[in-house]
Amino acid sequence: KPRKQLSMMKKIKPLYKRVQIKEEDMPELWRYLYKLTGVNTGYSVEEIIYIWSGQSNFSEEKVIEYRDILNNTKYFAPNSRRLFLYHPVKEEELIQEESTEMEMNDMLAFVNDIFPKEAGLYKTGARYEDKIALLYFDFPDKAKKIYKDEIEKIERETGWKVEINDDCNQGAAEELIYSLLPRRVMIDKLSYYRDKGYFSIDLSKDIDGISRIQEEFERKSGMKLVIDSNSQLKTEEISLKIKDMGEMMEQNKAFDIIESVFLDKRHKLFKKSKKVSNNIPYIELSFVSPQIGCLYKDIIEQLEKETGWNIIINENPNQNEIIKIVKMLFREKGILIKKNPSIYINEAMVKVSVDEEIDDELMHQIEEELKMETGYGINVV
Repeated sequence: KPRKQLSMMKKIKPLYKRVQIKEEDMPELWRYLYKLTGVNTGYSVEEIIYIWSGQSNFSEEKVIEYRDILNNTKYFAPNSRRLFLYHPVKEEELIQEESTEMEMNDMLAFVNDIFPKEAGLYKTGARYEDKIALLYFDFPDKAKKIYKDEIEKIERETGWKVEINDDCNQGAAEELIYSLLPRRVMIDKLSYYRDKGYFSIDLSKDIDGISRIQEEFERKSGMKLVIDSNSQLKTEEISLKIKDMGEMMEQNKAFDIIESVFLDKRHKLFKKSKKVSNNIPYIELSFVSPQIGCLYKDIIEQLEKETGWNIIINENPNQNEIIKIVKMLFREKGILIKKNPSIYINEAMVKVSVDEEIDDELMHQIEEELKMETGYGINVV
């Protein structure tokens, strides 16, 4: 029966947690009490509630909820004579119980067997020290929702925690898009806006039925697809000044001036495009990355005054060019790259796998040169 009085005799400082306690919170509560009083002191359910939340007034329903968790956790055990008291279990007992976790190779085999092919699980791994299974899905957000039960089963039956990589598989996204496009329509450019959670493509020709393709892509991947450059997703964050159309230089003349200004600059101007946002025309300049584009901010502001146009830096990096520069840089340094570098747009970072140790001085040179050429940092593993 719920005990009506708290014996606050133990005078333990509460943790003042605002969230309702769950099984995953038991290790924290166990460590706190184990360090303070060991295993010989028992606590009533009401005292546990007070220690966790700092609350001393609570309903009978809350007492029952906490009691059920305590009865089913491995971190606390009831007193053999006074069943309403719960003791932290010995640390060695927990270690012994945790040692029953599935062996790593068996766990990975279990993981690969539990998901169907359509789940898009293309890679598995593990952090052995932390007993964490690493899963890489083509479309992770979709996989988390559809295969929630399978993920919970892995944790329950193997003893390993599951961690899902948040990055989409860009190759799988491109393959899915091509499966939805009409024949002989090519993707000129595919961009993954990781931080905003959508893909964007430019096509070789105009097509009908764009909304159907977008809906089907979102249904299968859980992500939005932006086609061409007129979407609200691309323009909603662009801040443009209202320009007098009569004062705007003729488009091709403006392009020529911009081209001539950047001819002798260190970094290449890859593309100039006319775009429209909220009925305001503007020119978009594409560099190897927006970070490099920002180096020319003062020049761009001067060009705006000279041409009368709004001029915006394309926020999407040229991923193929960055990878090409990385490969060339490592080749010049005599370092062999194991596989194609990975680009993380949100962090402005390139991840590279190599077979050999790189000394600090050479690594510093690589970092400096890559930053100078692309504006990106590097993570070598």
